Amino acid sequence: MPAVGSLLAIVVAGALAPAPGADASARPGDGIGSATVHTLTLFLLAAAVAALTAVVVAVTAPAVPVVGALVSVAARGLPVVIVASAAIVVAVTREGPVHPLPLGVVLAAPAGVAMAARLTDALTDEQRQTSVTMARTLGVAPRRLVFGRALPAAALRLVPAFAATLAWLAVAVLAAETLTGRSGLGPLTVDAIAADDTARLQVLAAVAVALVVAAWLLGSMARTVADPRVRPAERP
Repeated sequence: MPAVGSLLAIVVAGALAPAPGADASARPGDGIGSATVHTLTLFLLAAAVAALTAVVVAVTAPAVPVVGALVSVAARGLPVVIVASAAIVVAVTREGPVHPLPLGVVLAAPAGVAMAARLTDALTDEQRQTSVTMARTLGVAPRRLVFGRALPAAALRLVPAFAATLAWLAVAVLAAETLTGRSGLGPLTVDAIAADDTARLQVLAAVAVALVVAAWLLGSMARTVADPRVRPAERP
């Protein structure tokens, strides 16, 4: 689903975007270091908004069923949400680059919907577990059960799915930078391909690999710390 929506979004955004020549002339020149900072800033902002949206929706859905119903409908029509986000991104940036905050919020919408739908279902399943039912019977506060037990367990179950969602969010960030004339790794890569700059492309590939490996290591470390089932046994 996300792949289909992403392809449609590229087509729509490409049709609505200004001429490439105008974007290239208006875009300031950047080195790889500053371009990486710009791309990471936009990506981390969008990822944080998506994760916060998923948590808020998952926690409030049991008390407000209409929220869960709306997210479920949006998740089923995820390609439409992605295309709409692409059209909004291009529309708000036609007059020039905008602040990363509104752009990151728009880019986070499809990822937030996908993550929220999965997290809501996982959180519901966790709250039906025998251990949670027993703790509730013993008088443990509902908020403590949700945030101390059910929500972390549900999030750990969805680490691979969240990683895949963040991967296509990164692609969306690169495409948005290129189509809207923002500085970043996306336009830098396009310019290097157009100029047949092999050396710069090799450096960009190395930066991408380093970022992917770093993200994988951080994710693995976070899961090891948070989940006692995969934590190495301590020696006596």
